[in-house]
Amino acid sequence: MRITLFFLLISGLLFAQTDKTSALSNDATMQESSRKSVLGFGYMGATTLSTVAPMSYTPYKGEARKLPDMRLSTTQGFLDGLLARHFDLLITDRYDKIILGPTTTIVTPLERVDIENPAPAYNATPMGREAFAKNVHTYLDSYFGKTISYLLAQTLDARYQALQGIEKTTFMATKAKEVGVPVEMLEQLMGAAYAFSLHADAPSATATITQVQHTDSKGNTYYAYVHSVNVAQSLSLIVSQFNATTGLFEIYTTIPISFSDGASHEQSVRDTSPQLFAQLYEAALAQSFKAAVLALQVRLKNDKNFAMHGTVTESTLFSLAISPGNQESIRTDQPFKVMRSINDEMHQIGWLKAITPGNTCLRAPAQERTTTTARMISGWVDQYDQVVEYGYSGVYSEIAYTKDPTIITNNWGGANGNYLTFKEVADLGYIGNSPSLSEIYSYGLASVGLIESINASARPVILGKNTQFQGILGANFALGMERRWYLLAGFGVAAGADIGMEAQLYDGGKTGETYTDDNGDTQDVYESLMVAYFYLRPHVSAFFSPDPYFTLYAQVAQAFDVSLASISYSKEYHPSLQGDEIGFGGMIQAMQFRVGVAWHTDFIGDMANSYRKSNGACAKYSR
Repeated sequence: MRITLFFLLISGLLFAQTDKTSALSNDATMQESSRKSVLGFGYMGATTLSTVAPMSYTPYKGEARKLPDMRLSTTQGFLDGLLARHFDLLITDRYDKIILGPTTTIVTPLERVDIENPAPAYNATPMGREAFAKNVHTYLDSYFGKTISYLLAQTLDARYQALQGIEKTTFMATKAKEVGVPVEMLEQLMGAAYAFSLHADAPSATATITQVQHTDSKGNTYYAYVHSVNVAQSLSLIVSQFNATTGLFEIYTTIPISFSDGASHEQSVRDTSPQLFAQLYEAALAQSFKAAVLALQVRLKNDKNFAMHGTVTESTLFSLAISPGNQESIRTDQPFKVMRSINDEMHQIGWLKAITPGNTCLRAPAQERTTTTARMISGWVDQYDQVVEYGYSGVYSEIAYTKDPTIITNNWGGANGNYLTFKEVADLGYIGNSPSLSEIYSYGLASVGLIESINASARPVILGKNTQFQGILGANFALGMERRWYLLAGFGVAAGADIGMEAQLYDGGKTGETYTDDNGDTQDVYESLMVAYFYLRPHVSAFFSPDPYFTLYAQVAQAFDVSLASISYSKEYHPSLQGDEIGFGGMIQAMQFRVGVAWHTDFIGDMANSYRKSNGACAKYSR
C-alpha cells in the first residue's frame, strides 16, 4: 500500500529588509504572529487495498502449524477515513490551515472561511516512492504554481479581517502593514513553501489462530479460537520545497519511518472465522498508522524549520517563563534547547523542560493568555534567550546490568543473580499532556540471567542429603512507576516502585539414590529446586541526562515478598514412579543494584492509544 498525503507548508516570516525584520523581532508579540499556513490535501491513494499475510494455527496443547497465506483487504473509504482522523496529528493548530477539497476552507485561530476555489481531484495510481514524488511535483507545479499567490492572498485577507479590531498586533499581516511591507513582499514567502508527501509501502502482516480451553459457570469445558493480526507499516515523509525562481517544487528532505514491531489486535470466538480477520486487520492498521504518524511528527520537529521557537521572558533561580506556543499549547514535559547568539552565531547553552503549559490560544482574550512555566535542566539561561523545541515522543528504551542478591530464609542461604534488564519507559506527563503527571514515568521490564549456587546445609532433612544447588537461570518481569527530580547540570534523583514476579531454577545433581528402570537398568536420581515469588520493590536512583535523548543511571532497590514464596523441590524419577515434590513457604529478601543507560525512541508503539492532543485548550473558545 502506498498512501499519499501531502501538505503545503508556507512559512510567513521572510522579510528582506534588515531594519524591518529587526523591528518585527524586537517586538514582544513576534512569537504570537510567527504562524505558518498549511495547505492540506484530503486525498489518499494506495498501491493496493490488500496484502498477503502468512497464517498459522496452534491447537490446544499442540504445536503451531502453517496454514495457507491469507489475503487481507480494506476499502478506499476506510483509508480516506484513516487519513481524516490522523490529519491533525501533523497539521496541528500551530498552523493556519488551507484545506483543499470540493471547496477551499481556510481555518485561522478566529475564523473559518470557505471560498469558491474548487481544487482538481488527485488521481492516485500505483507507483514507487521516487515516481510518486515526481508525480506529486507535476501535480503541484501544474496547479499550485499558478494559484499559490491567490491562495496566500485569500489566507492573508481572511486572517487579517478576522483579527482586525480584536488583536491586530498578533497577526503577521498587521505587522507587515505596520512596518510598511508592501503586499508584493509576500511573494518571498514562496521561498519557504514546503509540500509534504506521505508514502507507505505495503504493510507487513501476520495472522494466527490459537485454540484455547475454557470452563463455563456450570463446569463444562469448551474450546475457543483466538484470532490475531499483527500489522507493521513503514512510512516515508517526502518534504518538497517550492523554488520561487523556477516556480517548481523540489525535494527538500525525506524522513523514513520503519518498524519491525507492529500493532496487534485479537478476538476470541467459539469457532474459526476468516471474516473476522478483515476487522482485526483494519483495527491493527489504524493503530500502526497512528504510531507511525506520531513518529514522523517527532522527526519533523528535529528540523528547525518545523520546530516551535520562543523567548525566555522571565528567569529566576527556581523557575522560568517561556513564550512559545501559537494556538497549539506546549505539552507538559516538552524539552527545549536554549539558544544564545554569541559572535553572531547561535549556540546551544543548555536545555529545559516545560512544567506547566501556558494558555497560548489565540482565540482567548489577551488577559487570559499566560506564559509557560519551565525548569532549567542543564546549562544556564537569561532573559531573552531563545528556546527551540526538541523532537520528543516521551518514550525511552533502556538496557541495564542488575545485581540481584537473593536470600531465602528457612535456612536455605542465598544466591547472587546477574541479570541483563530491558525496559520500556513512558513519560506520562508528556504523553497524557497533564501537568499533574509531570516527571512521572511508567515502565515495564524484563530481566534474564545467570544465578550463582546456594548452600542449603540447614534445609529440612526430608528434602534429601545434598546441600549444594547449582544455579542455572533466573528471570523476572515487572511493571512500575517513578517520579524524577532534576537538580543541577543534568543530574537528578528518582524514587519509585514496581511489582513483579521472579523465578530461579537450581540443579541439585545426584542424590545418591538409584532406581531400576523398565529395562532393568539402574538409574541415578536427580533433584532440582525452583524458587518463585511475587514482590514489591521500592527503589531510589541517581541519574545524569546531558540532553533529553540520553540518560545514565544507578539504582538500589529492596524487594519485599508480597506472596508466600513458592520453593518447590523435586526428585527426578522414572515416569512410572512417583517423585517427591514438596512446596512450602519461605521469606525472600533481596537488595538489588542496577546500572543502565536509556535512550529516546521516536516510536511510541502501544502508547499511541494514550497520546492526548496538545491543542485542546482552545476548545472552550468558540470560533
